[in-house]
Amino acid sequence: MNDVSLIIGDLGNGGTQRVIAALANHWIERGRKVCVITQSSPDSDFHELDSRVQRLCFGSLTNSNSLFGGLFNNIGRVISLRRSMRLANARVTIAAVSPTAVLAVLAGMGLPTRIVVAERNDPTRQSYGRYWDFLRRILYPRAALVTANSQGALDSLSTFVPAERLAHLPNPLAPDSGSDIDGPRQPTILNVGRLQRQKGQDVLIEAFAAIADECKEWRLAIAGAGRLEEQLKSLASRLGIAARIDWLGEVDDVYSLYRKASIFALPSRHEGMPNALLEAMSTGLPAIVTNASPGPLEMIEDGICGLTVPVDDVTALADALRLLIADAALRDRMGATARERTRAFDLETVSTNWEKVIGMPPLVQSPLI
Repeated sequence: MNDVSLIIGDLGNGGTQRVIAALANHWIERGRKVCVITQSSPDSDFHELDSRVQRLCFGSLTNSNSLFGGLFNNIGRVISLRRSMRLANARVTIAAVSPTAVLAVLAGMGLPTRIVVAERNDPTRQSYGRYWDFLRRILYPRAALVTANSQGALDSLSTFVPAERLAHLPNPLAPDSGSDIDGPRQPTILNVGRLQRQKGQDVLIEAFAAIADECKEWRLAIAGAGRLEEQLKSLASRLGIAARIDWLGEVDDVYSLYRKASIFALPSRHEGMPNALLEAMSTGLPAIVTNASPGPLEMIEDGICGLTVPVDDVTALADALRLLIADAALRDRMGATARERTRAFDLETVSTNWEKVIGMPPLVQSPLI
């Protein structure tokens, strides 16, 4: 029997995927029995799992253009997922993010495993469509526990999940294999995230264009991939700053980027508790975030360890960038405070807390011979 199984749609290059892989690898290293169940095949993985982690897959990621076709596909996924959950035979099952978490709650009904939902975004700000939003409200209360990584998300969940079944569980910081000091910081504004509307890279590009002539030695670096890549590149070309932007794509060693940059900018239109923000702060980067969601505001106190700006406000973001660019001492001071605030999110501390909260069985150590 496994101590825990973790269910997620895929192990692509996303924040929640990074959390799942980090927890699985950490727990297997500690001597636990771990299974990871994904909908996609391992061929599409970005994050690597320890070879000792059991890996199971269910269903396919194909979509249907009709309501009945979609319903038929999802019934098949539930059946396949239930079969995988039986094979995993775990005492505790963590299901991450709708709609996969919705399918897991449904598939796990009647099985001898404790179902824990790991909601990593704010459900009032991230919709998967009326069908999935409705099922989330109906099925989440049937889980043994529903967790979120920000108090704001918990407040949203409390409108349809009983308080006694809610818990705050932050994301752990992925381990940084590099040194604390990796050469001098460069005049670079860094953004890390999928290239999609949620992350607001278009606002960042427009804000950088507004100040580009004032800071000719500075560059903008964007790490991530997504469906808006060509659209964002076209925007940069129209604004005349294409040569000032480094498009880095998906990066394996993202911490090397944090250690070299001078400013981290995350002008998202909504967030849970973004891993990229915690990672950047842990390396001493001052961050600029928007006031769109409560999660980032739980970490960034305006003027102390970073700056906050109104969502979709190009002028305010440009002003914040201008302020940090002009004052190296301010960047250093905010960065030092940011680093200190993330110490409580180290992998060992957070994973131990997860074990207690989700009801994982005590770790049995092998007797010394």
